[in-house]
Amino acid sequence: MQYPIGVRSAICFGCTLMLIASFGCSGGTPQGQSSRRSGSQLIERGGAGTEITEARLEEIGFRTLWKNPTGGPIVQSWAEGQNLYVVRPGSDHPYMLEKLDGESGLSVWVYPLQDKLDYPPTTYSYPPELRAANPDELYFITKNDELVGLDDRYGAKNFSVQLDFPVSTAAVADQENVFVGSWNRRFYAINKKTRLEQWSYITDDSLTAAAAVGSANVYFGSEDNNVYSMTRGSGYIPGRSWRQKTGSRITTSPLLYGDRIFIGSWDYKLYCLEDSGAEAYIRWTYPAGAPVVSRPFANREWVFVITQESRPEGSIIWTLHSVGISQGVLAWEAKGISEVLAADALHCYALDIDGNVGAFRLDSGQLDWTLDIGGFDKVLGQDARLGSDKSWWGRMFLVDASGLVQAIRPRR
Repeated sequence: MQYPIGVRSAICFGCTLMLIASFGCSGGTPQGQSSRRSGSQLIERGGAGTEITEARLEEIGFRTLWKNPTGGPIVQSWAEGQNLYVVRPGSDHPYMLEKLDGESGLSVWVYPLQDKLDYPPTTYSYPPELRAANPDELYFITKNDELVGLDDRYGAKNFSVQLDFPVSTAAVADQENVFVGSWNRRFYAINKKTRLEQWSYITDDSLTAAAAVGSANVYFGSEDNNVYSMTRGSGYIPGRSWRQKTGSRITTSPLLYGDRIFIGSWDYKLYCLEDSGAEAYIRWTYPAGAPVVSRPFANREWVFVITQESRPEGSIIWTLHSVGISQGVLAWEAKGISEVLAADALHCYALDIDGNVGAFRLDSGQLDWTLDIGGFDKVLGQDARLGSDKSWWGRMFLVDASGLVQAIRPRR
């Protein structure tokens, strides 16, 4: 049975939390951390970025895939799927969302926006047997809680629907539904055809990270300390749905890699789960020593996460952990790392707190080189879901608020 979309029940501190989630803490840059940001927002420094020279890239075994210097200022950007999506100031509208082809850097389409986005846009690709008749789709949430679905080939609007609840996560989709979390503690499935609520499930606290869509189920974490598994089409079904308790709140998205579900918790642990149908099977937990604040990133036999430890004097210690997928044993760790960007057959590429990209040996954690990204405001890595796609190993996008984008990749 389908029901009208539920009545808004925003909690009074929802807006405050939403701002924190989008822009970071208002207390300023953590001690020792670069002013560059790894999220969607860019800080305009007033000058144009300076591209990394081919000579420097050759020294580290990289090359430029493409450069796009002429599109105009960029205020937000995301690497999603195999492409880049940017928000720029518009001419006829306040802003425009633009898709840049990940292989060429060419502009594919633009779509008008009234404001910047609080959550990243996400794509959905149909199964191979349906792809010819069903092009990829793009979904995003506007600031007034409108769900918008686009044809990702041309940027044409497939539909939009005003949601009657306060959205707290990015939207993700499967073949039939779009899934979003809310500050009212509910997780929603919105049917693409009817634009109505297919099902919803209430948790005991807010949801602040997007879900991950599996072959039959959708997985999400809540600040009520639990990981949830719901059937994609019907939501909670006894004997087919479950929740797995952790020791503290969950504020990051799960990663599905192979037959495993990886998710971090503020209880200082990384969890490796398997969906056994009626319940979650915990294959292992890794004691990270501090809250896990990043979505896991997996490559080959390792999974990578970032922890953040706040010290009494006000400093923050960021640490990259490389953990073996099979047993959950620490392989190595590196201090001062704020984000995992990409990986290839030899290296894990990560951003340090001073704005440098470092290449760490997968097996030992040895730092082979660092790259100062120069005048760029941000570096974007490959979509975490592409960790098993060798054609995208090691790709990164260097983005500047002036509009310069330089895509780089390892030499083959």
